[in-house]
Amino acid sequence: TGGKVTWAVGKTVDNWNLLSADGATFDGEQVLSGVYPYTFIVNPSFAVTMNSDLLDSAQQTSSSPQTIVYKIKQNAVWSDGVPIDASDFVYAWQAQNGTDAGIANATSAGYDQIQTVTGSGDGKTVTIVFKTPFADWKSLFGPLYPAHVAKQHGDLDASFAWFGAHPPTVSGGPFVVSSVSSDKSSVTLARNAKYHGAAAKLDQIVFRTIPNATDEPAALRSREVDGIYPEPQASLVDQVRSMGSAITYHIDSGLQFEHFDFNLKNPALGDKTWGRTLRT
Repeated sequence: TGGKVTWAVGKTVDNWNLLSADGATFDGEQVLSGVYPYTFIVNPSFAVTMNSDLLDSAQQTSSSPQTIVYKIKQNAVWSDGVPIDASDFVYAWQAQNGTDAGIANATSAGYDQIQTVTGSGDGKTVTIVFKTPFADWKSLFGPLYPAHVAKQHGDLDASFAWFGAHPPTVSGGPFVVSSVSSDKSSVTLARNAKYHGAAAKLDQIVFRTIPNATDEPAALRSREVDGIYPEPQASLVDQVRSMGSAITYHIDSGLQFEHFDFNLKNPALGDKTWGRTLRT
């Protein structure tokens, strides 16, 4: 309990909105996952479980139409004391359902299948009704952004852009952003004194940007950082292994994946006969 941990990330956070196409980065999620609340979390075992710090329950109450009911804890508040409630769910839906051409969101999957998001019981009960069934509903509504802060910065488009341009001013997680260096190479989180769940063990987490993954083992060896999470290139793994018993390391599968995306509306990619002609 107490103390500070310095953790290495590969890139600076240039967009603070994890809901946006530009902000949904692996490094950004590492920095901000302890700041914004999630309805469900993925444990180290990869099991998906309800965030019991935020919710009392989250259940599917009907399959036709598919209906999900969330019960938010009465004491769940943002770090400025404003309750976390249905308005935050409504904002998440409106920002990600793909209907606003002015918003470049990271994904609309699931959100574009929702018919309504309704609050009741002082906003602490949220009812989601889908137009078409969405099996992976537990992946939705995380992270949640504060709707009351959004209202302070204009309409949906303007607030969405504001969240991207500014570090979080309030938190719904165990940590708050306490400082950001002028060049964004260092972000410091501090314990959120108004967190509604179990208090964070650490006093601070410092995320330090090390752009070149090959430099991370050296930073770990020299104790400039306490932990690294690089892509496991063979040479990098060998460097970590060479440090001996002073360093604990773990190699396993992860939840990130590399992928190629093809625009099948491009004639060269969408027309199978074109490909055969090219080969001949």
